[in-house]
Amino acid sequence: HTWHRAADLARRCMLAVIARPGHPVDVADARRRVPEVEGRLVVVDMPEVGISSTTLRHMVACGRSIRYWVPAEVERLIQASGLYRRPVAETMGGGH
Repeated sequence: HTWHRAADLARRCMLAVIARPGHPVDVADARRRVPEVEGRLVVVDMPEVGISSTTLRHMVACGRSIRYWVPAEVERLIQASGLYRRPVAETMGGGH
C-alpha cells in the first residue's frame, strides 16, 4: 500500500508512525521508498492496535464513533475540523 503524494506529505509534515499487529515499522524501507522522509519520521512506541487508518476514516465517513480507537483529543480534532466527512466510496477507494 502506498500513500498518495507521499513525498509532498513528508516535505510538509513530521510523520508519526505506529506499528500494527503483523506490520512492524520499517524506517529503512520508508527511506528507500520516499527519501523525503529522512529526519521526518517519529516512531511512536505504544501497544499495537488492530485497526488501520483506512478503517478509521471509513468509520468517520459513515458517522460511526471512533471513541476508544483514538485519543479523545484526536477524535475532537477530527470532528471539529470535519475531517473525513466525504462519500464512503472515496474513503475506501484509495487516494489517501
